[in-house]
Amino acid sequence: MEIDPSNSQATAFSPAAINLNSPPTSVTATGSGFSNAFGPQVVQFYDSNADFINAVQATTISSTELSFPTPGGLSSSGGITPYLGVILNEDSNGDYYTVGTAILRVFMTGGCKKPPCTDGATN
Repeated sequence: MEIDPSNSQATAFSPAAINLNSPPTSVTATGSGFSNAFGPQVVQFYDSNADFINAVQATTISSTELSFPTPGGLSSSGGITPYLGVILNEDSNGDYYTVGTAILRVFMTGGCKKPPCTDGATN
């Protein structure tokens, strides 16, 4: 899949930053051009090296907003770690195309750097 930002509408995630020690159950994206005519949107996440991390499927969809489960596989090595979220619509051929991109920032409080951690554990 090629990310083509020229097709992308302005998009934002809410919350814009997630504490991985207590993540929300879902994240909302706002933008335009979202359509579930041929299937729900997929949101793919990439790290700062452009490595694919995870993909989640939208659960609630309108033309300007969609919600999806907080993606797994995100981690923070200290400070705030950005991940590129790419929102994809499916077309009638079953192919996906980019309709939005946004940055989701993650961080962790305490010593744990990659969940799951137990009280007092660090990794």
